[in-house]
This record gives sequence, structure tokens and C-alpha cells, in this order.
Amino acid sequence: MTLSELIDFLEKQDQSKVIASGWGEGSAHSYRGYYSELAFEARSNVTIADMLAEAKSALGKEFEGYKGGEYVMGPHTDCYLAEYGSCGSELSLPLLEVMCGVGPMIERAIAEAVAAERERYAKVCCSLADKEFGDGNKSDAITALMCAEAIRSAAK
Repeated sequence: MTLSELIDFLEKQDQSKVIASGWGEGSAHSYRGYYSELAFEARSNVTIADMLAEAKSALGKEFEGYKGGEYVMGPHTDCYLAEYGSCGSELSLPLLEVMCGVGPMIERAIAEAVAAERERYAKVCCSLADKEFGDGNKSDAITALMCAEAIRSAAK
């Protein structure tokens, strides 16, 4: 992912969202693998605004390579997540989506978790209905079965 793509992605996100593992102020540096490319050191509990500000601050900035030389980071510079002096992971759209808690992978995981929770509640209602029928209380049993059906219908 290039620096301009990274900035574009971050600009579209909720700037106040806190990211458990991202990067922040002072974390940009020349990448150890390719000195002409950019890396960010990991920081905990930063906002997307912090990450965006650091990415923007690196645009057009000159960094010294690990073993010397000066390298200016431009819009087409590839970006990595790596500690200074180490190689790391290239930043990509799927990685950023996971880091920021957005995108189709996250949406699918949330939908699956919600569906599983709805089914759990529906089973609890059905279990209550079975128990109530055994006690001869048909009114509560019918209410529990209606509840289970309503939960399952809401998921469709």
C-alpha cells in the first residue's frame, strides 16, 4: 500500500476511534528492508487521527536510511509496519481493515456472532417452552415459542 492510499483510507475512517495496535507521533522512519520505503513503529491505544497525522507528516519528509543515505517519502512510497532496524509487514487494505475494525471481514464476523447469539436465545426460549409444557402452563409455553420464532424471524 502506498502512502497516498494509506492516507486516503485513514481519512475515511472515524478519527476518534481508538486502535489497540497502530502507530502514532514519531513512529515513521525509513524501512530497514528498503530504505526508500516508509515504516511505522507499533504503538498501543492510538486514535485513527494519530495514525493519519503521522502518515501525513511523513509525506515529502526526508528520512535517513538504516545504513545511511537520505530518502524522501512521496505519495507512491510503499508502507510497512516495522520496528526501526527490523523488517516487518507491508501495510495492506485487509490488514488496515482488521486493525481499524472495519471492512467485509469484520462485518462478516460480527454478523456471524449476532446470528449465533440470536440462535442461542431462541434455544433458551424453546427450552423454557418445553419446561412449561411439562408443568401444564400452556400460556407461558406459547409465549416462549412465540419469542423463539420472533428471534429467528428477525434474523432473516
